[in-house]
Amino acid sequence: MRIVRPLGVAAVLVLAGCHLSSDLPSSVPAGVINIIADSTGPGQFVVRPVGTFFKKSNITIPDSRQVVDSCQYGIYDSTATSGPIIRDYVNAGPSVGVQTDQATGTLVPDTSGDVISYVLSDGGALPFTPGSQMTFAVAGSDEFPAMTLTANTAGPYAFGPVDTLPSDALELTWSPAEGNESAVVISLQFASDPNAVRPDQQIYCSVRDDGAFTVNPQLAVRWRQATPGTRRILSYKWHTTTRVVNGAQFVVISQFDVAKYTFP
Repeated sequence: MRIVRPLGVAAVLVLAGCHLSSDLPSSVPAGVINIIADSTGPGQFVVRPVGTFFKKSNITIPDSRQVVDSCQYGIYDSTATSGPIIRDYVNAGPSVGVQTDQATGTLVPDTSGDVISYVLSDGGALPFTPGSQMTFAVAGSDEFPAMTLTANTAGPYAFGPVDTLPSDALELTWSPAEGNESAVVISLQFASDPNAVRPDQQIYCSVRDDGAFTVNPQLAVRWRQATPGTRRILSYKWHTTTRVVNGAQFVVISQFDVAKYTFP
């Protein structure tokens, strides 16, 4: 499952409906570690953290605590990406230490491509428990200060029943809700062509993680009129943790994906 992320390796991606954190001058250095939970079996998960350090010039960093509930209709393109290209990278030192609740690892600079990122030195993954804490220790340099940040990770969740034929608004629920510290992106995907076999449209919602959201009737009618067999929901919960040291901003963005393909 892949839909728009809070922050990709090569570019900052703006989430629909978000207020973005921009409380620091644009010339200060910033670093972002992106972690996405990957399932390796029932109840088993790993992460492959990727870090990017750069000058924050006309680039905004999403903040899960500042999301404003919103929905919009649009075309669904599984290959689409967006966001400004990062060109002004900074040196954060030789390594970033990583500790999960189950393992430790080291991120080192990867300069083999156009994107300069910090990745696991062995190219593997670290086991962890979604919803637990992870700690990152930046070695630092004269361009980015040494600092340590412990971040909460986004935990698993599940949707309640989703009506495929709502008579008015569409009520969405999920559990557990984690409150105002995290947010949820929900992409209700479908097709309206009676000959379609895969979705090409979506209702894209960015909402606070309070466990419930109502899609208005003007959008819900599109979901009701969708071609049977093409409906699905792709979603993720995300959580940001931020620390500032000597003006430098360090952000960890954690994400947990959920998909729903069957509806009662």
